[in-house]
Amino acid sequence: MIQADIYTLILVAEPGDDVTIWYQYNRTEPARIYWFMHTDHSVPHHVACQLYLKYSASSPCSFFNQSKQMVMSVKSQYSSLTISAVKHTDSGLYYCGIWQSTDIYFSNLRRLRLILRFILNSCN
Repeated sequence: MIQADIYTLILVAEPGDDVTIWYQYNRTEPARIYWFMHTDHSVPHHVACQLYLKYSASSPCSFFNQSKQMVMSVKSQYSSLTISAVKHTDSGLYYCGIWQSTDIYFSNLRRLRLILRFILNSCN
C-alpha cells in the first residue's frame, strides 16, 4: 500500500474531471523530464516524457508515445501534467523526475484520489 506523508499534496477529483499537476523548478541545462505514476497495484512507471532544451521548444522523448489523455508541458521554470477526463484507474501517486547527465531529481508526491459519487433516483 502506498503511504502519503506531510510532503504529499492530495488532489481530489471526480470521474470525468480534468486535472493538472504542476512541478516548479529552475532549469538551466538540457534534461529529460518525466512524469511517473505509482498505484497500490503497480510499480512506478512513466506516463509522459519530454526533452527540455534551453534555447528551443521542448519535444517529446523519441522512445515514448505520449497519451492523448495525459498531456505534458515543459517550460524553463515548471512542468505540468494534465489528465483529461480522469477515470478511477488514474488514482495514484504522481511525481516528476528530471534526468540530467547521470543524476535524476524527483519532485514531492502528488496523490490523485478520485471520489465516486452516485445519484440515487427514487421511484414514486
